[in-house]
Amino acid sequence: MKFGWVKLLLPTFRNTVVCAIIAQVVLDIALAPSYAHSIKVSLSIGYSIQLTFFVFDRFLYPGSTSYWVGLSKSCIGLILGMCLGGLIISDNLLILFYYPAGKELLIFSMMITLFAGVLTVARVRFASQGDQISQLEVKQSRQETIALENEIKLLQAQIEPHFLFNTLSNIVSLIETKPKLAENSLVNLTHLLRVKLDRGRDKIHTLGDELWLLNVYLELHQMRLGERLTYQFLPTNIEDDVSFTSLAIPSLLVQPLVENAIQHGIEPSVKGGNVSIELAFSDNRLVIKVTDTGLGFKAPKSANLTNHSGIGLSNVRRRLHAIYADRAALSVVDNQPSGAIVALTIPMEAC
Repeated sequence: MKFGWVKLLLPTFRNTVVCAIIAQVVLDIALAPSYAHSIKVSLSIGYSIQLTFFVFDRFLYPGSTSYWVGLSKSCIGLILGMCLGGLIISDNLLILFYYPAGKELLIFSMMITLFAGVLTVARVRFASQGDQISQLEVKQSRQETIALENEIKLLQAQIEPHFLFNTLSNIVSLIETKPKLAENSLVNLTHLLRVKLDRGRDKIHTLGDELWLLNVYLELHQMRLGERLTYQFLPTNIEDDVSFTSLAIPSLLVQPLVENAIQHGIEPSVKGGNVSIELAFSDNRLVIKVTDTGLGFKAPKSANLTNHSGIGLSNVRRRLHAIYADRAALSVVDNQPSGAIVALTIPMEAC
């Protein structure tokens, strides 16, 4: 209610000020015998035009930005105002139309009224166009956000087909010879698939959750690759360090880096290799390094830094840019004597 009164009183105050100025101008050009006479007529016309605009905008043509409607409102308000002014100064509705200076006053009033009407309509049109542009921008931004979220969810939900098939095949082969290992592997695979699908609906989770997921993921690969794959987390016993594990990070952000190291570094290598995941704080940033001792960039498939059947490094870069803009970074360098080092840097204030 308070806001409605403000919207009503502010235009009325501006209208009153303009009418007072016009009354002085009318007196100066000798179209009125006194300022009292002039201000009464000016306020009558001004308030009548304001009331006419209110009635048209509220009941007859709400939201109209037509210049013809605006000019019609101005002319109707002018005629009503001159009639009201005549009643106030002499109890005669039509006196302002035929008294000695009536013609000049009518022409002057018409000029002022038409100018004010055009200006008002132009202002309404400009505001309407501004609102439409704002609505379009909001709609476009919302659509882009939805598209980005859908894309990220799709990327998060993906799982490498050949890894899934090979893991299932290995589990089947272990059922008779090593049933306990087969059972544990199947449980881990079930947990992994459930987490991948569930986390596809979540934007963030804790670093502890990510480390647990990585451990399960690496255990499954170690079951497939045997002694060809070893792995470690640095610092040791990091899963017990609350300063790390309680941090919130985008879900499934580190796992693609490990997946890339295994697929393009360890698996193509006859002797296999080691994968290490190292975490550290540096300049209010969380740095996660995934280092492997596999083939590195010697492997043909890793030349474009993408995982052809899963989530590759290029997709991780896209997610980083979408979430953090330029405040995060992903770097890839050679590891000596072999392999690659992928460093993921995330600003702590955004975690």
